[in-house]
Amino acid sequence: MSFGYQVLGFGTVGGGIAFYEATGGTVTTSGNFKIHTFTSSGTFTVNKVGKGDYEDLQYALVAGGGNGKGGDNGTGGGGGGGAGGLLQGTLVVSSTGDNTVTVGGGAAATDGTRGGSSTAFSLTAIGGGGGSFGSGDETGGSGSGGFGRNEAGSAGTSGQGFAGGNGATNGGGGGGGASEVGDNASSNFGAPGGDGSTTTNSILAGTVAGGGGGGRQGGGISAAPGGSGGGGTGGVNGNIGSNGETNKGGGGGGGAGGSGTSTAASQGGSGIVAFRYQFQE
Repeated sequence: MSFGYQVLGFGTVGGGIAFYEATGGTVTTSGNFKIHTFTSSGTFTVNKVGKGDYEDLQYALVAGGGNGKGGDNGTGGGGGGGAGGLLQGTLVVSSTGDNTVTVGGGAAATDGTRGGSSTAFSLTAIGGGGGSFGSGDETGGSGSGGFGRNEAGSAGTSGQGFAGGNGATNGGGGGGGASEVGDNASSNFGAPGGDGSTTTNSILAGTVAGGGGGGRQGGGISAAPGGSGGGGTGGVNGNIGSNGETNKGGGGGGGAGGSGTSTAASQGGSGIVAFRYQFQE
């Protein structure tokens, strides 16, 4: 007589109930769950779909962070780059096969460059806004901070990230993060970037998607920190901001113009994608 059961962990636990089986990325085990993490683009192959109580596939997508704007001729601090968008939830996969995973790259060290988007299963996490001055690419998953000529911060994308903070005279606004807006700058002071977020059930390790700190003109004061989750630190008095952290989707820190000199932009950090499912009881 058959009751429709196999040994736990081999796929089937009863009539109409089954665990996922999949390959791709770096696979780790946490209790009764497997996590597939992609730090670069690849393929997530579903060999058996989950059914019944085990049909939910959890996902977390982080896009690449935006660049931190360079400082300009000693007259203004660059705004911090926006963090890459964070998109997470659950979906049900109804068929086996290969699924393309794209991990967004961090923005190049060029003013006004948005981070690359991360995609999988028709989901898109939008790249972080690039620090600039009047560029359409300032908006993104999270928005970039405003330039240090009293420029307003840029918008994020609802459900993925927050807006950047406003710039002030000589101080760049902080880039937006996954959990909060970037701070507003004050005169001659760069502003911290917005903090990132931890993911549900720790599908991604630590905190991700922090905004970059704003740059400032003038020395003698500490640089503005990036948001937790990989945001770059803003520059001070002629120094470039630090890059956003790789595989965190952090925004780059804004640069700070020195006396009569401009400062180059910083890079955003690349994104990351992960899936989590139950594979045994």
